[in-house]
Amino acid sequence: MSIEGGDDECFRYLLESVADALSDLVYFKDSDHRLVHVGETYAEIFDEDPEDLLGKTAEDLWPGEAEGILADERQVLDGEKIVDRERRVTHPDGTTHWYSENKIPRYDADGNVVGLFAIDREITEQKKRETELERYQAFVEHASDIIAVVDSDGVIDYVSPSVKPFWGYSPEDLIGELAIDYVHPEDRDAVLSVFRQIITEPGERDTVEFRFRRVDGSWGWIESSGVNRTDIDGIEGLVLVNREISDRKEKEMELEKSRRRYRSLFENNPLVIWEEDFSETKRRLDSLAEDVDSLEAYLMDNPDEVRQLMDTVDVISVNENAVDYYDASSKAELLDNMDRIFTDEAFEQLIAELLAVANGETRFRMETVSRTLDGHRKEELLDMYVPEAYADDFSRVYLTCTEITERKELHQRLSVVNRILRHDIRSAVSIIQGNANLAATSENTLSEVLDTIQEEADRLFRLAENARHIEGVLSDRGENTETIDLAPLITAKVLNYRNEYPGVAFEQQVPDSIRAEVSVRFEEALEKLLSNAIEHNHKENPEISVTVTDNTDISGWVEVRIADNGPGIPDHEIEPIERGEETDLTHTSGLGLWVVYWIVNESGGELAFENNEPSGTTVTIRLPPADAN
Repeated sequence: MSIEGGDDECFRYLLESVADALSDLVYFKDSDHRLVHVGETYAEIFDEDPEDLLGKTAEDLWPGEAEGILADERQVLDGEKIVDRERRVTHPDGTTHWYSENKIPRYDADGNVVGLFAIDREITEQKKRETELERYQAFVEHASDIIAVVDSDGVIDYVSPSVKPFWGYSPEDLIGELAIDYVHPEDRDAVLSVFRQIITEPGERDTVEFRFRRVDGSWGWIESSGVNRTDIDGIEGLVLVNREISDRKEKEMELEKSRRRYRSLFENNPLVIWEEDFSETKRRLDSLAEDVDSLEAYLMDNPDEVRQLMDTVDVISVNENAVDYYDASSKAELLDNMDRIFTDEAFEQLIAELLAVANGETRFRMETVSRTLDGHRKEELLDMYVPEAYADDFSRVYLTCTEITERKELHQRLSVVNRILRHDIRSAVSIIQGNANLAATSENTLSEVLDTIQEEADRLFRLAENARHIEGVLSDRGENTETIDLAPLITAKVLNYRNEYPGVAFEQQVPDSIRAEVSVRFEEALEKLLSNAIEHNHKENPEISVTVTDNTDISGWVEVRIADNGPGIPDHEIEPIERGEETDLTHTSGLGLWVVYWIVNESGGELAFENNEPSGTTVTIRLPPADAN
């Protein structure tokens, strides 16, 4: 072995001895890229003696990487150094290794480059650690969650860059700060409680939700999962994974708010409400319908089968009003005594209900009879509704019971009274009108008396007509409703009244289209309210405002408001309507408002009154929308 260009023999041997002793890959090459000296470590890669490798090039030893190696060597032979250049190569045994290359030119006595000297240090393990670091760093710093480390005093030691898009801070803004200072005051006790719990023992972990202050001062919700890693070098604190959950939390709070609201509406509804599961009943009815010629006839002939089918109905819940309605002490007592409520007197109605379920009817109404737990008989109007999502299996069915015992009795009495009044009043009116007309054509006319007679006749006639309307409203309640577009109806009515009363200023706010479920007599109620607002307004500049609003998303109603600037409807006229009954002390002077009240009720709606400041009354009709459940 020899080194070209070396004049000092001792120095040459010294270099060769160093090359043999180093664990790095040490080798010398001539200007033709051939090995002229090889260290022991280099030779071990090829399982060869160093002497056997002399004269070989990169193409001989490293065919897969030869092109890159030769390019580096040409650079060195041109007089340039290569320092700490990293290269990945594959050993003959197929393993991959990383080296840090250091190559310098070798010169002869005249300063000409005659070869190169190389020391390649293996950095495979270091490269693995760097790669591992890059992988974990990429996970931590580019994760969608915000990763942080808090020491045992609650000071932030580290926070990932993902904090910026969520909260607006850079990591430098937070490092060194007390984490609790950024927590909403109302949430600090809960956060500190969790912190104290998991800081006590390495490995302890827990999760807490709280509000965190953003850089702009607003508050956002986060879910923070922490684990105690105080025993790990390099961490020595709590590792926190913080997930921004503001959108989810807002939805959860809105959902909970809606749940409480609708649960409250369910529990505090003045109607008696049952929530039932008819899925097993529906399945048995469908199976039974396949085996018999007529399901209705079969049920009529087999009362025991009807009872067994009704026993399969699972009552999920009832509202509080049902407890009082059936004289129960609690919901549990009511649900345990179902057999005492529904009596054999309602046998045909139960069959009708079962047939409705069998036919897949999602809306059903019938009159039925039940008894309270203390034995009182009740006549009821039963409404069944199945939400669309449960129309296939009837696993959720809602039933409302309205007692109609007194109403039916009142209807019977009112029908008799109405027939008598209508006959007698019309007879009297005919006589009055006939005599009034005769007196008006005579030579001795008493005009004032005749005017009074005429006015009384007209009043009695209107009374008879109102009585007829009352009878119609009560007898057909709930059975004659229709879905209409309120917009064209109200627009047309306002136009007619505007033409008929040019001295009245009308203001109208009606959308292009708004559909609602109304009584077939709704137009009559609308006319009575508009006429009342006009005829009782004696101001110099009477004003009438008609507004129609779709509030189904807020209150569940379509609302029609008729407001005037007149003297207003007196309280003693409104109180009986709001209470739903008249007494000797409080009663209306006419039947007009009662007719409106009954027609709105027939529509399934509500009637409300309020002052229209500075003067007048606003009457609000609330109607169920066309797609109301």
